[in-house]
Order: sequence, then structure tokens, then C-alpha cells
Amino acid sequence: MRLMTLGAAAGMVVCAGCIEESDRFMAIDPPSPGTTGAQPGDTTTTGAPPTSAPLDDTTDASYTTGFVDTVGSSTTMIPGTDGGMQAVCGNGFIESDEECDDGDLESDDGCLSDCTLAVCGDGFVYENKEQCDDGNQSDDDDCVDGCKKFDCGDGYVNAGKEACDDGNQSNTDSCTNDCAAAACGDEFVQPGEACDDGNDFNGDGCEVDCTQTRLWVFVTEKKFSGEIGGLAGADQQCVNAATMAGLEGSKQYKAWLSDDLQEAGTRIKPKTGRFRRTDGLDVADSWEAFKSGALQQAILLNEYGNLPTGSDGLCGSTQMARTNTNYDGSRYTMAHDCDGFTKPVGPSAFGRFTATNKDWSVVCATEQSPTANCSKLAPIYCIQEPG
Repeated sequence: MRLMTLGAAAGMVVCAGCIEESDRFMAIDPPSPGTTGAQPGDTTTTGAPPTSAPLDDTTDASYTTGFVDTVGSSTTMIPGTDGGMQAVCGNGFIESDEECDDGDLESDDGCLSDCTLAVCGDGFVYENKEQCDDGNQSDDDDCVDGCKKFDCGDGYVNAGKEACDDGNQSNTDSCTNDCAAAACGDEFVQPGEACDDGNDFNGDGCEVDCTQTRLWVFVTEKKFSGEIGGLAGADQQCVNAATMAGLEGSKQYKAWLSDDLQEAGTRIKPKTGRFRRTDGLDVADSWEAFKSGALQQAILLNEYGNLPTGSDGLCGSTQMARTNTNYDGSRYTMAHDCDGFTKPVGPSAFGRFTATNKDWSVVCATEQSPTANCSKLAPIYCIQEPG
């Protein structure tokens, strides 16, 4: 028998037919011809053994080029199938063409059971590193790019579960934050919509087709002194005028008047809607535009769509309407309200109903003309509120 030794990396080799390293043998000269070996009484000469002993025919050369496998604390030589080096995946050693070998056969860590490195798309979920891994390159399913579970807002449309996904946090574009396609009635104003209140009612400021309700604004045919029954009485005069004229829509109207307690800009609450005069022409596209001091059309028509009779002569004009209100809806003064519009005495303030600039609301007051007071007769502005 002969001892077969691998290099330092392989360590001590144990194989069938091998002996322990501690057993040492020395070569013995073969017997002389005609003899059968050492005879009793022969003298053995000691000395250095031959430098090598020839391999016998039983030596398997494949063992010298086989691969190693750890078994317990020893190293075992296993022959290669073709006489070359072969790797054993799972032995804890990176060999041959292995990318890794962590000594186990699990595929939920950085090294898979076939000793390849874990990557997104390999079909195995790398614990604490990947949320999912379905092994494909599709981003329209439950596992998207980067091995993350799909989520609304990730920028990928999940087929059958999302109508859209634009990856942003805006509700005012074509795709809402819940990944639904924008639509009239979703309560978000998107391109092509003037408003969106999310209900199925018309006349409330926003129509069911997401256009703004067109609200009436007019100058009353009837004219009044400063004694008009307070703000409530003035509001009722507006309702009566709209009803008599047969104006469609809400019967909620407010007079454009401010007293010492309430301002027109806060007590009138259209919120949404566009304003038109009684011939159908738009005065303002919104409540904000109405209070901007720049009207599209002058409010010069009465509830019937005609020019009003007009006011008494005030500041040299008969085209005045009583207001005590600035163009932005704020109060002109607390003193010009005819004692809450209950008395025909005291100072007053008026706007010109033929004007489109801020003069439409206040242009003439008692300070400019002592006769422009609460005893003079003038129409009032009426504004429809959404129903």
C-alpha cells in the first residue's frame, strides 16, 4: 500500500485502501532470484530507502484530481466523473464555478441552494432584502421592479387592480391618488372641469357635468329708500323680483348691502358658480372674479332683462344702486347703512350699475353729494345663491 497525499489546501486524504499517516513503510529490496525472501539468519542492512517507489497498477489516478467534501471534521476525497475538479454545492467552500457557498441549501438568503448569488428576479424572496420575487420582468403584476410589492403610487399600473398609476401625489391630473382615472364626480377639479362637488345635483354651484352653475345677478326694477326692512327685508325684495320675473333655479337671493353688523361679501355665500345677468351674458366666472373690481359685463339689466327705471338723481346720475359696500364685499362705512336699512334718514352710499370697474359698487356717497342720502330712491343689486 502507498500513502497518497493532496496539497496543503486539501489536507490529509482518507480513502478506501489508504493507511493512517502515522504508519511509515520503507521499501524492501526484492529477494534474489531463486529465493523467496529473507531467510532466517539473514542480515538486514539499514539505510536510506529508495527515493521513490513505483505506483502499482491499482492506483486510481482520478483520486488525485477529484474534489473534496467536508464530512464532520475530516476531508473526504470524492472522484470526479471525468477525472477533473468538481464542486459540491453546500459544503461551505467556494469551488470551481460557484458564485457562493454558505454551507446550507436555503434560498432565502444571499446564496441560493445552487450556489449562485441572490438577485432580484431569481424567483426566491431574499429575507429582509426583498418584499417579493416572482421571477419575471413584468411590472404590471403584484411584484414590481426592485422586488417590491405593488402599491398605488409606484408608477406601475397593476393589471386588473389599478386603472392608472402616474406615481405622483396629485388629485388634479388625469389619475387620482387612489389610482383611479379622473372623472367628473370624484370631487377633484381636473383638466376640463370648472368644478367638481361630487354630487348629482344641479343648481348648487356646480352642475352634474362639472360646469359651474350660472347664477343670476340683476338690478331691481323697483327702487327703495333707505327704509327697506333691514337686510332681511332687502333679501326678500330680491326673491320677490326673481319670482315675478320667472327666473329659473334657486329662489335664494341676497341683496348686495352691508350694515354695521354684516358685510355683503361674507353674508352672501355662493362658494362656486359663475354670474350672469338676465340677458345670459356672463358678468364674472367665479365669486372671486365677481369681487375683483373688474366685471366682464356691467350689471345694468333688471330681473326682466331690461334697463331699469333707475334712481333719483344722485351725484348727477340716475344710474345708481344703493350698496354701502365696496367692490370686494367689505363694508363702506358703518355710518352709511340708514340705521340698518330701517330708516329713510342719514348718509348713504351708491354704485353705478353701468360700470364694470370698482365704481359698480361704490362711486357716490353723501360726502360727495349731501342729497345722496337715505331719503333718496334707488334700486338694489340682487345676487342668486346656489340651491
